[in-house]
Amino acid sequence: MERLFEDIRFGFRSLRANPTFSFIAILTLAMGIGVTTAMFTLVNSVLLKPLPFVDAHELVYVTLENKKTGELSGRTDISFVERIEKLDSPLQELAYYAYNQVTLGKGDIQTPYTVLITSQNFLSMHGVKPIIGRWYEAKDLNTQSVVISYNMWQKEFAGDPNILSRVIKLDNRDYNVLGVMPLNYSSTGFTSIEVWKPINKLDRPVQIVGRLKTGLSTEQAKQQSMAIERIVDEILGEKDSVWEIKYTTVLESIVGNSKQSLYLLLAAVLAVFLIAVLNVANLTFAQYTNRVQEFAVRVSVGASRGRLLRQLITESALFCLIGGLAGLLLAAWSLEWIRELMGSRLPRLHEISLDQTAVLAALALISISALTTALIPAYSLVNPNKLTDAIKQAGQKMTGDKNSQKVRRFMVSSEVGIAVVLLVCAGLLIRSYINLADQDTGFNTQNIVTGHVWLPDNFKPQPNRHSYWLDLVETIKNQPEVIAVAASSTMPMGMTGIDYPVNYSYQGAPVVPRGEEPTASVRSITADYFSLLEVPILAGREFDYRDTANGPKVVVINDYLAKTIWPNEVAIGKTLTLPKWMGGDHRIVGVVGNVKHRGLRAVPLPEFFLPVTQHNYPGMSLLVKTNSNANVATIKSMMLKTSIEKQATAPMILLETMQDLTEGSIVGERLILIVLSVFAGVALLLASIGVYGISDNMVSQRTSEIGIRMAIGARPALIRRWIVWNASKPVIIGAVVGVLMAFIFGQFLASVLYGVKIFDPITFAAVPLVLVFVGIIATWLPARRATRIHPQQALHYE
Repeated sequence: MERLFEDIRFGFRSLRANPTFSFIAILTLAMGIGVTTAMFTLVNSVLLKPLPFVDAHELVYVTLENKKTGELSGRTDISFVERIEKLDSPLQELAYYAYNQVTLGKGDIQTPYTVLITSQNFLSMHGVKPIIGRWYEAKDLNTQSVVISYNMWQKEFAGDPNILSRVIKLDNRDYNVLGVMPLNYSSTGFTSIEVWKPINKLDRPVQIVGRLKTGLSTEQAKQQSMAIERIVDEILGEKDSVWEIKYTTVLESIVGNSKQSLYLLLAAVLAVFLIAVLNVANLTFAQYTNRVQEFAVRVSVGASRGRLLRQLITESALFCLIGGLAGLLLAAWSLEWIRELMGSRLPRLHEISLDQTAVLAALALISISALTTALIPAYSLVNPNKLTDAIKQAGQKMTGDKNSQKVRRFMVSSEVGIAVVLLVCAGLLIRSYINLADQDTGFNTQNIVTGHVWLPDNFKPQPNRHSYWLDLVETIKNQPEVIAVAASSTMPMGMTGIDYPVNYSYQGAPVVPRGEEPTASVRSITADYFSLLEVPILAGREFDYRDTANGPKVVVINDYLAKTIWPNEVAIGKTLTLPKWMGGDHRIVGVVGNVKHRGLRAVPLPEFFLPVTQHNYPGMSLLVKTNSNANVATIKSMMLKTSIEKQATAPMILLETMQDLTEGSIVGERLILIVLSVFAGVALLLASIGVYGISDNMVSQRTSEIGIRMAIGARPALIRRWIVWNASKPVIIGAVVGVLMAFIFGQFLASVLYGVKIFDPITFAAVPLVLVFVGIIATWLPARRATRIHPQQALHYE
C-alpha cells in the first residue's frame, strides 16, 4: 500500500511536470469518456432497462394484423375487447385505452392537456398505485372523476395537499380529483399524459394492452389465439379472415424505430472513444520515449521491469481518472442537451439519468483507457534492449526504434481510418436529409394552421354529425385573417386521426385470393380541402354543394389509384365499390394529384376521398389558411376558443402549423444527423490532434538530424516537404483503409438513407480529401517550426 501511495505521488509530480501533455490527455479522455457514457446511458435507459411495471415483460399490446400485407386494422373497439375477454386466451387480463384532449381553466384562459381514457383495470394491470388518493373503480364510471399527473398537480395546483377535496374545471365541466400519479409515471412511455379518465362508452377504436400468462412468449401466445381469430371473423363477417392477432411487448412498442437509431449512435460514439484512447496512447508513447533514459537509470539501480510497468499504469490511471470525472460532468451536460434536442420524440425521456449503471460504465471506460494508454507504449519501451540502448546513448536524445515508430504510425492510421468512417456516414446522412427536405409534398404548406377535434360519443347520431363539422368550418372561415378552412379525417403529415386501409373493387376487377384484395387509404373531407392545400385537380371536380347526405354516393381518387386500375382509360364516371358499411358503390367524380400524407419518405399509395356529408368520423382535423402576416398564436387561440364555444366537451388539440408538421416528419432524421455530425466532428478534431502530435514529436526527436541536413545545405522547403511527407504517410494509409471500412459499415445505413446510394461518389471522394488536407495542415505547422530553428541550435539540441 505504501508503494501505491508513492506511485500516486510520483504520478501527480509527473503530471505537474508536463502540463501540456496532461491537459491534452485529460481533455481528450474527458471528451471520449463523456460522450460515450452519455450515449450508453441513453441506450441503457431507453432500450435495455426494464419498464417500471410489475413483470413488465408480460405486458403486450394486442392488435389485428393483415397476414398478407402486415397492415394493422383500426377495428378494435370496446365491444371487440369485451368479446375476447370471455374466451380462453393466452392472456391473464385485458385493458384498453384511447387518447383524448381536455382544456383546463375558465373563459379565454384554457390550457390543453392530453388525456388517457382507460378501462377500470388499466393501472392495476401495470402494478402501479397513485401516490395520493386512489384509482377509479366501477362506481366511478358514470361520474365526473379523474386522476391527474404529478406534473399537473404541481404546475396547476401548486402541490395542494387538499387536491382530493377540490373540484377542477376540465372542458368547462366540473370534475372530482380521485388521485395523483407518481412523479414521471408514464403509461405509454411518453410523459405527455396529464389526466386519466374512466371509459364508459367510446365510439371509436381503442388500444388494447394485456398481460400474458406466466412463461408465455409473444410467439407462443400467437399460436394459442385461434379462438380470438374466430371472433375476428365473426365481427368482420368473413370466413378464413386474413386478420390475425399480433402481440407486441410494451417495451418493443414504446421503443419502436428508436432502437436502430440509438444503436447506430452508440456504435459511432464507441468509435469516437477508440480514437480518443488511441490518441492519448500515442501522446503517452511520445512522453515515455522522452523518459527512456529515466527508466534505464531506475533499472540500473535495482528497479524491476514490473515495478516500472506498475508506475506507468498508475500514472495513466491518474490522468484517466481525472479525465473520466470530467467526462461524467460532460455526460450530464450532454444528456441535458440530448433531452432538449429530442424532446418528446424520444421515448422514456424521463427515465434517462446518470444512475449507478452509468457510473459503472464510466469506470469501465476509465479502466480500459488506463490499461490501453499505459500498456501499449510501456510494453514497447520498458524492455531490456531498449533500456540498454538508452544507457549507451546517455546524454543524447532518444528517437525510438523502428518498432515503436511503426506502432505509433499504426495508431495514427487507425484514428484517421475511424474518423473517415464516421465522416462518410455523416456525409451520407447529410445528403439524405437534403434530399428529404427538398421533396415535393404535393400540397401547399405555407400559412396553414392545423388542429384536431374529437367529438364526445353521445354528441349526435352519426348521420347528422357532419352538420357540426360544416358549421365549425364556416364559423372559423368568417374570422379575421382567415382565407379558407377545410376539414379532413386525417391530418396531412400528422399521426392524428383515423387512417386505415379499406378494401375496394371495381367492374372488371380480377378475382384474387382472400387477403389479397387491393386496399386504399380513405379520408373524409370537406368541399374546399383540395383548393386550400392547392392539390391539383387532374380530372373531373372536387366536392361541392351537390354532394349531399342523401345524394348519390361519390368519391374522388388520387392519380396513383386511377393509373393502377385504369392506366389507359378515363376514371371519371366509373364506379368504385367500397365495403357495405361505407356505402357500397361510389361514382368517381374527380382525380387529384398524389400527396405525401404520411411523411416526406412516403411513396405514392392508392387513396380515395369521401365527402364529409356522406361519410364522417367523430374526429376531424381542421386546416385554416391565413394571410401571410397573420399571427399564428392568435389564430391558434381563436381555433381553440371557437371549438370550445361550439361544443364545450370538444376542445381543439395539436394546434400546429403545416410547415412545422412537414418539418416534424423528418425530425428523427435531423436529430440523428446532428448527433452523428457532432461525433464525426469530434473524431476529426481528435484525429487532427493525433497527426499533429506525431509530427511535432518527430520534429522534437529529430531536431539534431534536421540541423545536420540544414548545415550541409538542405533548403528549408525541402526539409518541410520531407517532414510533411513522412508524417502524412499514416494519414494517407488511414484514409484509404477508412474508405474501404466506410463502404462495409455504410451497408448498415441503407435503411435510413433516402435518394443516396451507399457508395456515393461525392461523399466517398470528399471525406478522405478533407482528412488528408487537414492532416497536411497538422503536419505543416511542426515542419515550419523545424525549419525556423538555427542549424547551430539544432545541432546542440538534446
